[in-house]
Amino acid sequence: LGEEATEIVIAAKNPNPNEIVYEISDYLYHLMVVMAEKGITWEDVAEELALHAGLECGWHIKKAPQLDMVSIGVTTRDIHSPKERLDLTTVVPQVRLVMETLHKIAQGKSALQ
Repeated sequence: LGEEATEIVIAAKNPNPNEIVYEISDYLYHLMVVMAEKGITWEDVAEELALHAGLECGWHIKKAPQLDMVSIGVTTRDIHSPKERLDLTTVVPQVRLVMETLHKIAQGKSALQ
């Protein structure tokens, strides 16, 4: 897999998009062989990917459960799955929060004021 990953990096630097498609396909083939040998399913991978939603909080809390964390963002459901969806009503309030916070920081104020 290491050699195959290196070939993807090299192909990504080259101008021919067909080359990177070939190398990614080759990598995925070898990856699926390893997955089959280890009994890992795509569902297992999807569950792990779901932990990466929310600014990686899922991964951090899995590795260091003693940490206190806050993740801000829009409301999403079924992350990294074919059923993934975004609650559009949460976008504008999130953008406002970020913009107000950045504005306060630019003025030298605490984001909590």
